[in-house]
Amino acid sequence: MPLVRSDLLSLVEAGLRAEFFRAYRRLDETSLVPQIATIVRTNLPVQKYGWLGSVPVMREFTDERQPAGLGVYEYTISDQVWEASIAVERRALEDEQYDMIRMRVRDLAREVVRHKEQLVVEALIRGAIDGR
Repeated sequence: MPLVRSDLLSLVEAGLRAEFFRAYRRLDETSLVPQIATIVRTNLPVQKYGWLGSVPVMREFTDERQPAGLGVYEYTISDQVWEASIAVERRALEDEQYDMIRMRVRDLAREVVRHKEQLVVEALIRGAIDGR
């Protein structure tokens, strides 16, 4: 069956989607998020996490051990859905501006990673302020 003009849009869309995810995975691998946060995969709209607090700081041992109890903490995170979309003008496709379109798609992937980093850093800052 020959390729018709209406097939081009779905082919271009699939290619751009693949380009986005390729760029996203590459950028996400070097993100600061896994370095400063624990990633827990879940499909629940609201997830509760338990935490036993922190271990005590080291001190010089002089005569007796001084065990510190672990505090019990709990926090809840609600799922949020975020989006950013780009529209490609038909003229750009007709003029075969594929490299320019791919650059914008990679920029979109960069924005997704930047946004995730921003959310994590803001949560850490809120936690530091609330935990004083």
